[in-house]
Amino acid sequence: MLRSLEPRDVDAATFAQTLASMGMDETALRISDGTILPSTTGRIVETAVAKLPVLSEEDRELRLEETIGQGGMGLVRLAEQVPLHRKVAVKTLRSDRESSDSTIRLMREAWVTGGLEHPNIVPVHALGRSKEGAPLLVMKRIEGRPWSEALRTAKLDLVRHLEILIQVCRAIELAHHRGILHRDLKPENVMIGNFGEVYLLDWGIALSMSDPSGRLPVVSESVGMAGTPAYMAPEMVDDRCDRLSPRTDVYLLGAILHEIICGSPPHAAKSVTDMLFHAFKGEVPPHPSTAPRELSELCQRALDPKPEKRFESTTAFREALEGFLRHRSSEALATEARARLVELVAVLESGPENASRLMSIFGECVFGFRQALREWPENQSARAGLVQAVERMAHRAIARHELGSLEHALAQLPEPNPALEAAHAALVKEEQAEKERVVRLERLERELDLSLASGARTLGALAIGLLWIVVPIFFAFMERAGHPTDAKVVLMDAGVGWAMVAVLTWVSRRKIPRNLINLRIMGSVIITMAGMTLTRAWAFLNGLSAPQSFQLDFISLIVAAGFIALAIDVRLRLVTGVYFGAFLVSLMVDPKHVVWCLSLGNVFAMGLIAYIWGVRKDFGCKIMGAHIMGHANPNALR
Repeated sequence: MLRSLEPRDVDAATFAQTLASMGMDETALRISDGTILPSTTGRIVETAVAKLPVLSEEDRELRLEETIGQGGMGLVRLAEQVPLHRKVAVKTLRSDRESSDSTIRLMREAWVTGGLEHPNIVPVHALGRSKEGAPLLVMKRIEGRPWSEALRTAKLDLVRHLEILIQVCRAIELAHHRGILHRDLKPENVMIGNFGEVYLLDWGIALSMSDPSGRLPVVSESVGMAGTPAYMAPEMVDDRCDRLSPRTDVYLLGAILHEIICGSPPHAAKSVTDMLFHAFKGEVPPHPSTAPRELSELCQRALDPKPEKRFESTTAFREALEGFLRHRSSEALATEARARLVELVAVLESGPENASRLMSIFGECVFGFRQALREWPENQSARAGLVQAVERMAHRAIARHELGSLEHALAQLPEPNPALEAAHAALVKEEQAEKERVVRLERLERELDLSLASGARTLGALAIGLLWIVVPIFFAFMERAGHPTDAKVVLMDAGVGWAMVAVLTWVSRRKIPRNLINLRIMGSVIITMAGMTLTRAWAFLNGLSAPQSFQLDFISLIVAAGFIALAIDVRLRLVTGVYFGAFLVSLMVDPKHVVWCLSLGNVFAMGLIAYIWGVRKDFGCKIMGAHIMGHANPNALR
C-alpha cells in the first residue's frame, strides 16, 4: 500500500494511517537499538542450530567471562579460546530475547560475516552452540569504541571521520561484490579500535541479491520493513524489498556523511513514524553554509530520493570522498590565494601603487592558484581566481602600454583569452611602430648631431676664417705701402679661398663623418665661396673698386650666416648680426678702412663660431637635438 502513495503529495497523517492499516504502527514495529527488525522468513529451519558443534567449558574449547556489550537482541561476552590462549568476543542471544527469529538472525549474521574476509570486517573464528542450545558466534575481540561515540564527543576532525567512512565503503564494496546488501549502515554499527582499526559490524538484517544455498533471505523474495529509520532510504520504507539495490547502501553511506557534516542523521525526528515519513519523502535538512561545497554536493547526490540519480556504486562514492580529501588541500591553497587576490584588487583600485609590492602580491596569488590547480586540475574556483588575477594585471598593463608586463600576465592564463590576445596584438603593433619611430629619430639625431667631429670641423672653420682675416689685412698693408688693391686682385683672392676649401675637404674626408649636418656646413661654405666669387666677378666686370667689392662680400657673408642659422644652428644668428654690423660700419667709414671692417668682422664671427661649436659644443648638441626631435625626447634639455 505504501507504493500507492505519491511522496510529493502525501502528508504525515495520511502516511501514519497507511502504516497503521498495514499493521505497522509504532507499537507493531519491531525495533531493536533503533533498528526495525523484519520477520525472518526463508528456507532455513531451527534444526540448523542443532547441527552446530558445542562450544563449552567442559570441552575446554571456550571459557566464557564477563559481558562486555549488550544490544536489543543479543549480548557480547569476553571469552578465552583455550587452545590458542587468546581473548575473543562471543556474541549470543539475551535470555529474554531467545526465539527462532533471533536465532536465525544471529546465524545469518555469522554466515555473512564469516563469508566476507576483509580488513574492515570483524573476523569470525567459529560458530557453535552452548550446551543449552543457544548459538555462539566467536569473533575477534575489538578493543575500542563505537564510531557514534566519537561523533557525539567531536573528538575526531572531519578528515579522520571521512577516512573512517572510506574504510566502511571498502567493506561494503566487498559485500556488494559478493551480492550482499547490509541495510543497516550507521555509526553505531562501526567500531573504532584503540589503534585506529575500523570494523563494520551487525550484518543481522543483510540481504542477498541471489543465494542458492538458502541460508540468506533474497532481495526479490523478502518482505517486511527493516533498517534504522533515521538513516533509511525512501525505497526501504516499504513492506517489500524487491526495490532494494546496492544504491540503497549508497544512500545509507550518504546518510552517515550527512551526520558527519550536520551532527545528526538526515531523518532525525521525535517519533519513529515521523522518521519513516521523512525517509519516505526523501526529505533531508540543508547543510550549514560552513560545509565544504564539494563535500556537500556529493552528500546530496548520495541522498537523492531517486536511486538512479545516486552514485552508481559504493566504489564511485568512495572515490568521490577520496577525491574530496585530495581536493581539500587544493581548496586550502585556493582560499589563501583568494585572500591575496582581494589584496591585489585593493592595491590596484587604491590609486598610485607600489610596483614591487604589487608584483609580489600578484606572484603569490598566481603561485597559490597554480599550486591548487596542480593538485586538482578541476578546481573551478582556483581556475576562476587565476583568470581574474591575470586579467586584472593584463588590463593594468594595457592601460600603461607595458608590453612586457602584458606578455608576463598572458603567460599565466590557463586558457586563451581572445580579447586580451587582440589587445596584445594591438600593443605589439604600437610598440613596433614606436620602435621604428625612435630608430628614425635616432638616425635623424645622428644626422644632425653637431658633436660628431666638432673639433675637426671647428679647426676647418678657423682655417677658412683665418684666411678671410689675414687676406684683408694683407691688402690693407699693401695699400699703405703704395700698392693699391683693385677688384681683379680681389677676384684672384677668391681662387686662393677655393684652394683652401679644396685642401680642407681632402684632409678632413676621413675625420669628419658625412652626416647631414656636416654636409650642410660644407655646402654652406661652398655656397658662401660661390657667392663671394660671383660678387667679386661682378665687381670686376663693372669696374668697381676693391673696397666696394669687399662690401659686396658682406652681403654674401650675411646671407650665408643667415642660411646656416636657419638650417643648421639657430645660435649662429649672432654671426649674422656681427657681419651685418660690420657691413653698416663699412658704409660709414673711409673706403680705405672697409678692408679693416671685413677683417674685424671675420675675427668676431670666427670667435663666435669657435665659442659656439667648440667650448660649448655639448650644450649646443642638446639645443640642436631638442630642436630637431621636439617632444620625442622631453629630457633633452635636462
